[in-house]
Amino acid sequence: MNDDTTFYDFAEFLQSSPTRGSASSASETTGLSFWDPAFTGTPATSPPNSERLMSSRSAIDITTTVDLTSPVTLSFNKGAKLFKLRYTKIDVCRDNAGTLRCIELSDPVSLSGVFIHTFVSTKRPIPHLEQPATLAQKSLRVSFLDEQTVQVAQTLFNTQPRYTFERTSDCDRFQEAVLGFAVIFAAGVAEISSKGRGEEAISQNIRVCRQKNGSLNLLFFANSQRKEKKRYLSVPVDAIDSLEVPKKMSKPVIFRLATSNDITAQMKTLSIVLLDGNDVKRLCTLLQASGVKISGHR
Repeated sequence: MNDDTTFYDFAEFLQSSPTRGSASSASETTGLSFWDPAFTGTPATSPPNSERLMSSRSAIDITTTVDLTSPVTLSFNKGAKLFKLRYTKIDVCRDNAGTLRCIELSDPVSLSGVFIHTFVSTKRPIPHLEQPATLAQKSLRVSFLDEQTVQVAQTLFNTQPRYTFERTSDCDRFQEAVLGFAVIFAAGVAEISSKGRGEEAISQNIRVCRQKNGSLNLLFFANSQRKEKKRYLSVPVDAIDSLEVPKKMSKPVIFRLATSNDITAQMKTLSIVLLDGNDVKRLCTLLQASGVKISGHR
């Protein structure tokens, strides 16, 4: 593991990558299944193949530019070195079917070359917040839990890019551009557990997403489950029968679930301990406005 205090910039990347169009693996990574049937997909790992990359670029029909108020720091490992590059522009590129093909980072006034982060899977990748979100955080870091193929300065290789945003609003816009729908709530959680499956997640985030048809979903990463069940899960808000608010904000919020699909039938209830009491109030207010019955202390 690299020490975050030692890193290299774009000029040093050029010096360390003499082979044009080469393909290599930056590190050995165990793949995680982080896809939920509601989002349909398999991990977005792409093979290090220049023909695939050109195919992804040529298939682009829709480009969404993420308006940044502060530069984003893109970090990745290549071999034993950690590189950090800063960019002021992010383009999220899709084909005409809406499938994510690549994320392209650039900076017209910087020496950093264009960074192309490709996705050749037909499934939807989910941006992963690497730390629980709190008001005290000065930055938010996003990854995709697995390696993908990237291109920097005509060099192709596999790595796990990480995007560090200095402003929450920039991070939110990036997530929405990748997901294709709105993130209307995000908060750090200490623990999520269910009655039917036990401990679901520790030190993760809970997000509420609004899809294009107006439906809402709770989204979280079940990192406490066994390897084959370690993935992102979505719970439709319309599958929440009722919500019980605790007297103390440090206690769990209890979601009583309808048996509308396999996941909610297995869980029965969800207990979520949020890190910030204000987030408990915000979440309950949002869900109550969406028609969820609220009981207990408010």
